[in-house]
Amino acid sequence: MGSMEVPASAENGTPQTTNGSEQQKNGGDPPPSSDSGKPSENENTATTMTMVTRKRRTNMALPLEVGTRVMCRWRDGKYHPVKVIERRKMPGVGNNDYEYYVHYTEFNRRLDEWVKLEQLDLDSVETDVDEKVEDKVTSLKMTRHQKRKIDETHVEGHEELDAASLREHEEFTKVKNIATIELGRYEIETWYFSPFPPEYNDSVKLYFCEFCLNFMKRKEQLQRHMHVLRLISAFDHMLYSVELILKNWFINGMQSCGHFGFGISLANLKVLVLCLVAKNYGVEMNAFGGVEIEMVQSNASLLDECARISFLFDLQQRKCDLKHPPGDEIYRNGTLSMFEVDGKKNKVYGQNLCYLAKLFLDHKTLYYDVDLFLFYVLCECDDRGCHMVGYFSKEKHSEESYNLACILTLPPYQRKGYGKFLIAFSYELSKKEGKVGTPERPLSDLGLLSYRGYWTRVLLDILKKHKGNISIKELSDMTAIKAEDILTTLQSLELIQYRKGQHVICADPKVLDRHLKAAGCGGLEVDVSKLIWTPYKEQG
Repeated sequence: MGSMEVPASAENGTPQTTNGSEQQKNGGDPPPSSDSGKPSENENTATTMTMVTRKRRTNMALPLEVGTRVMCRWRDGKYHPVKVIERRKMPGVGNNDYEYYVHYTEFNRRLDEWVKLEQLDLDSVETDVDEKVEDKVTSLKMTRHQKRKIDETHVEGHEELDAASLREHEEFTKVKNIATIELGRYEIETWYFSPFPPEYNDSVKLYFCEFCLNFMKRKEQLQRHMHVLRLISAFDHMLYSVELILKNWFINGMQSCGHFGFGISLANLKVLVLCLVAKNYGVEMNAFGGVEIEMVQSNASLLDECARISFLFDLQQRKCDLKHPPGDEIYRNGTLSMFEVDGKKNKVYGQNLCYLAKLFLDHKTLYYDVDLFLFYVLCECDDRGCHMVGYFSKEKHSEESYNLACILTLPPYQRKGYGKFLIAFSYELSKKEGKVGTPERPLSDLGLLSYRGYWTRVLLDILKKHKGNISIKELSDMTAIKAEDILTTLQSLELIQYRKGQHVICADPKVLDRHLKAAGCGGLEVDVSKLIWTPYKEQG
């Protein structure tokens, strides 16, 4: 996984050589020679390798092919080995001007990005090496620990996939389709591919409403979406003037010339004009309510007139009067709130939340049928509303005792203890249900670390305070943590032994303190007294 080795060369491309005196001074032997003055076998080999290297450089064709390995300058200013995943032609430039989507082989896929040609070190290009041979040589050079680390990175979060399915997944999601999003007051760089509808294929950046999670292509759309109520209020003051204009227009002009045909009421004309005014102000037609829409849509001549003046029924945007996620607020402690959103009652919100989460979760399976899930959305609240910082979801009915299906803390709010809070909250819900729970597998790398930390802190805190023997079953009943998770956690800490057909917990106080210190702080605590919640099965 180190940097790629490139044969040393002078600026003019000729190889640098070392004379015999320098080699002797360094403890080496002088190069062998013959009386005939012909180069030795070693010299022939070196010359051949140099010619191959020079041939690669001079004959290297642009654009670079997909699969090319090269060194790339990253944001830290240093060069790192990358593999070209995809390429695309830059608009309005020369035939050989391409951007390249590269994967940094030392890092996680979340850092994959588009780079320009000037960021690549073309002297380090490797295209002639057969990939199978290269992989074999590379594997020989790596230590066992390095190889295991690479294997874990490649299958991270995809333990349930076989090799063919994993390749299909990586091929389908290899290029991030959305580079950045705007959510509230944050602009966030995305990490992974998310399967947004086809009409968003040409969008590099998306704008999310932080309350209803509708997404738009342009900033202006989001602004209209957020301020539509203010504009509609302004239209109310125009109604009287519009009525006067229409009366004169209807009686003196339109009725006599029959432009709209017969049977067109003044009310319908009023709706049409209001819709046209709304279009000029950037407000969609359905902002005036379903009754008016039906009035217009039920009249074919009005529809024809709308088409004639290029007024289309653009219903993509809807007025947003939300200041918090839809659903029930089940927890409020200071400025922190938790909302329970039923995917069946709020299907569009649930689907939009999945689209958003997939941008930051490589392993997540996107569920279009969100009816079977409950979403628990954590928010920071202020005078402007409740702003989402993260969420977790769970199945309404899980046969495998899963109490969490997916968990995400948005990047601007990470490292603040919210992830630990979400995990703890899911177990508090399990306690309310009277069940033991476990997260749905597979876990991402960050998810596994977070859960191991939570299980360690909770279990060791009990063991430290408890006097006398305690069984894994008792620990499970006290914490709502599944027995298997307790067992694997204690085994990883070497705190459990198997004696006489049963597992025995070895709780030395000094060892417990050492592990608790290594596990770190528990983050934000869940105040159970502030949780007002009824399990789903008991809801009317």
